[in-house]
Amino acid sequence: MSEPQVELKNVSFKYEASVRGGIDSLSLQIAKGEFVSLLGRSGCGKTTTLKIVAGLLDPFKGEVRIRGTNVTQLGPEKRNISMVFQNYALFPHMDVFDNVSFGLKMKRELPATERVAKVEAVLDLIGLQDFRHKHPKELSGGQQQRVGLARAIVTEPDVMLLDEPLSNLDAQLRESMCVELMNLQRRLKLSVLYVTHDRAEALSMSDRIAVMDGGCIVQIDTPTRLYRAPEYAITAKTLGEANIWPLAALPEAFIAEVRAHQSGSVSDTDASIMIRPEDISICETSALDRKGLRLKAKIAAVVYRGDQYRLLLSIPELNQQALCAVRASGDEAPVIGSSTPIFIDHGKIRVVRSAASGAGPT
Repeated sequence: MSEPQVELKNVSFKYEASVRGGIDSLSLQIAKGEFVSLLGRSGCGKTTTLKIVAGLLDPFKGEVRIRGTNVTQLGPEKRNISMVFQNYALFPHMDVFDNVSFGLKMKRELPATERVAKVEAVLDLIGLQDFRHKHPKELSGGQQQRVGLARAIVTEPDVMLLDEPLSNLDAQLRESMCVELMNLQRRLKLSVLYVTHDRAEALSMSDRIAVMDGGCIVQIDTPTRLYRAPEYAITAKTLGEANIWPLAALPEAFIAEVRAHQSGSVSDTDASIMIRPEDISICETSALDRKGLRLKAKIAAVVYRGDQYRLLLSIPELNQQALCAVRASGDEAPVIGSSTPIFIDHGKIRVVRSAASGAGPT
């Protein structure tokens, strides 16, 4: 990576004992034009990290750099950043045009004609020209979110910070806004730090995802590598549904078969086997040409999701339960209590380690 657009070096912050969300010796780099998401459960330190980059919180130790300049002691107004909040934070007494131009008015050296031209260009880009004279109360949630994004990009920031900006939208609108935001970020080559607890948002928009737990970044990588080949159990569970079977609880014969087809170590007693639900398939016992694990299971529960069934399986020989995804076809649902053979391709099995959880401030 060339000189990062944003860099946090060993940053720590701790709230009072009753408040969770601190961070511990956190380091992170964001390249120019890169979209990085912070993903994790509530209280893991995502929003604290965002506020420290924004200058809304002062770290106890460590350093924040933007475009190579140490900004740790500078206020938000001197960092050339923009921020989009969860509740949009629009001025109710201003129309769309004035809301978008507000940040530019702080730049007194900018001529009024140039300021108007910049706002007009952004309104065209976001598709808000027809709403320029409307006030926030006259806009839908999606339109208000567009105003927030327009206000954030019109100042041409070095980094744009987004704090769960889509969480107040319904599912269908949230998905369409994800696409709009992703296209906008790539068109303008914006450097983005995005906080979310929604793994679908992180997976669909990010160049890299930083999985956080206990005030630390557990693992950071591309969405594909984190989902398909996580190093830690917490990463696997944060990125999606996962069957996690501790090695210590599995029969030695089963471990030996897994070990024979794994390139990495399968001997760590603190490790677990990770298998995604979609990688467990219901199979016929006669299908012997496929290389993998064959087990007998009983269907304990069935959840219908339109295009697929999610099955909770009981696997007696492993003394484990597993979640399995089966494509829905026909009118007959799998029968609870029935027995079924299952198949797991050796290549779909991953060995994951237990990450230190809660090591940082909470």
